[in-house]
Amino acid sequence: MSALRGGDDPHGRRRFTHGLILAQVTFDCVLLFIAALLGTWFESLANQPTGFSAERLLALDTVAQPKRQAFIDRHHIARRRADGALKCM
Repeated sequence: MSALRGGDDPHGRRRFTHGLILAQVTFDCVLLFIAALLGTWFESLANQPTGFSAERLLALDTVAQPKRQAFIDRHHIARRRADGALKCM
């Protein structure tokens, strides 16, 4: 019967529970520390110069050839049909 109540040592279960809580809190602190490091690393990376100047860039709008555009349209239609068929399953 004593095995059902937690064994012979009644304080053993409490120590084990406190140990698990301590391990969980320690693990959470380590995760928060790593998240803070990743956040500062990403912020410093985002503020780095890209290596080129945007002053002399040229932006163009392009239009696909009619045959190519028809192929793209057929592809999109077939994809929508396949997605709709998968939703019905």
